[in-house]
Amino acid sequence: MTDDLKEARQLLSRAVDIQSRLGRSDVRNELIHRSVPVLWLGEKREHPIVTIGTNPTSRYFLNDQADWQTTAQSFDQESADLLASFQEDDDRQTAVIKKYEDYFRGEDAYTRWFGRKGGAKLEGFMNGMEASFYQNEPPLVHVDAFPFPTLQFMGKIKSKEKLLRLPEVTAVLEETLHYLQPSLILLLGREHRRRFGDVYDVSYDSSMNVEGFPSARFHFGTYPTLDVPVIGLDFKPSEPFLGLGSRVDDRGAHHGRYGKRESLRDIGAYIRECFLKRGEGV
Repeated sequence: MTDDLKEARQLLSRAVDIQSRLGRSDVRNELIHRSVPVLWLGEKREHPIVTIGTNPTSRYFLNDQADWQTTAQSFDQESADLLASFQEDDDRQTAVIKKYEDYFRGEDAYTRWFGRKGGAKLEGFMNGMEASFYQNEPPLVHVDAFPFPTLQFMGKIKSKEKLLRLPEVTAVLEETLHYLQPSLILLLGREHRRRFGDVYDVSYDSSMNVEGFPSARFHFGTYPTLDVPVIGLDFKPSEPFLGLGSRVDDRGAHHGRYGKRESLRDIGAYIRECFLKRGEGV
């Protein structure tokens, strides 16, 4: 076993312990039956760009056979037992980690959120940043702040903010970032930017709007623990109207224009240019 795989399995094991505890708490009915944590998606390579969203979709999750599933049921005692047995099975742990690594290589990617290769959504935005989830260079990995699949969209869960700020949950994200050793952290949405700043003592030293897209605001900062640059977006490239609402911007342009492939690439390219002018690379 390589040191990298050993570290990955230890990280997964700690996350499974946390999911087991959550499965015995008052949020047990929010979790998905027979799932295990989804700690990252994409091949771990040297100093990747890491995008951070909310939590894994219920459409795809890892069951006890380490297969992506599409059927969700309430988290119950049976699944807790399965998680306990999972902790004793090295082969299944390794299979889960391989699923993380291979996610964008096959047909499993959730394209309604990530976008297709060469398409729109988050992939289109990252293409503007001269990166792609479907190519190796520069390495690009996605992470969720809450790595445990839920039945509902996280935005519909009343205790969302409490869940995302649980010390054990924020510790998992921190450990995952330490494992991945990113060259850049990209926070997808205003609430993530603010929460990340609160929890990890990130200070944002500059803020600006994208030229030609005045509703698309972004911030530059630093994650002090790893001394890694952070870009916090006050919009969400994967959501309709970029999560800005079905309105018009200060120039009278509808936010629907922002979500087009060409617009997303232009927005990404502008942010990358501003980032490079700071003397930092992507």
